[in-house]
Amino acid sequence: MVFSNTFTIADDIQLYYTDSGAPPNFPEYTTLLVLHGYGFGGAGFEAMQSHCHDYNLRVVVVNRRDYRGSTPFTDSELEEVRQGNPIFLERLAVHLVMFLKQFIEKENIPVITDNRKGGGLAIMGWSLGALTAIAPFSNPDLYDEETRVILERYVKGLILYDPAYAALGCSIPPKVDPSKLYTLWTDPDAAQMSPEEAIQKGLHWGSSYYQYTVTSEGVPTLESFEKTASLCRTENSLADSWTQNDAMRMLDPEGSHPLRADTGLLAPQWQAITKDAAHRALLNESLAQKFLPQLSVLFLYAPHSPWMAVLAHMETYRIYQEHVKRKEAIRLINFVKLTGANHFMHVANPKLLLEVIAGNL
Repeated sequence: MVFSNTFTIADDIQLYYTDSGAPPNFPEYTTLLVLHGYGFGGAGFEAMQSHCHDYNLRVVVVNRRDYRGSTPFTDSELEEVRQGNPIFLERLAVHLVMFLKQFIEKENIPVITDNRKGGGLAIMGWSLGALTAIAPFSNPDLYDEETRVILERYVKGLILYDPAYAALGCSIPPKVDPSKLYTLWTDPDAAQMSPEEAIQKGLHWGSSYYQYTVTSEGVPTLESFEKTASLCRTENSLADSWTQNDAMRMLDPEGSHPLRADTGLLAPQWQAITKDAAHRALLNESLAQKFLPQLSVLFLYAPHSPWMAVLAHMETYRIYQEHVKRKEAIRLINFVKLTGANHFMHVANPKLLLEVIAGNL
């Protein structure tokens, strides 16, 4: 049975979350903390919570700030977003770690087992939520020694689940014309759309199954990427199977001020900041050796997602391979293809997604 709760973490800031509870008869379960993406709140992960006990997982889904049940960002915080102030991202990291500490203490979850196969906790960020997920790993100087010890005992995994390119600060390849990459907010018909029409178009854009021509390494060719990224949807869209109630529940219409900060984080002034955070969390040799050196990093990519997620995989894989070829002692990233999946595998096939996660933690 899934239940909900709210933690007050600092300065009366509240984070709302839902929790599947601990799997029965399996004391060494692993907790999976999920951070949702742009526009879609935590309700989209209900199916994963319904089935997670079969995989010895406890799934906790946090509604990020500005979404239902969690504290809206203040005007001063939104100004930080507009100005591209990295303090905003540092605060996200600190608040997430404060949440983790409260949850660990309140729920008495099991520590990481000696073989690291059981217990502990993994943080999973989906789409734009990957930015919040990587934030705690990008700057260990934000935490005191006691907090670092707690993280060492409990946090064993970081999962980037079909992240958006903006969450990792990825650049559009030079040979790709940015004007040909479709987004809802640059749609030439956007000004004429009613809110309902914009929602429907966004649902179909995000949940379509896109077909790319790929190289032998499974990466789309630039020509195919550009051509496919120009589409606003395909004939096969997962949203076609959703009722209006399904869609509106996932879209979090009751959120306080959804998309204010998230939209700001897509602005150009954030690219260098998010790129640096991702580099420090994933590709910095010094941090990889001294801060959570045994952390496992799992990059789950869906080959039929919209271009913004496909680009994140293309660029991250390319850059990672460059570091590997230089024999740098960075974190090992396990890239796993979610065969046949699009951006909403957690809705379309939650059991298989749980199986993949459990098998790679």
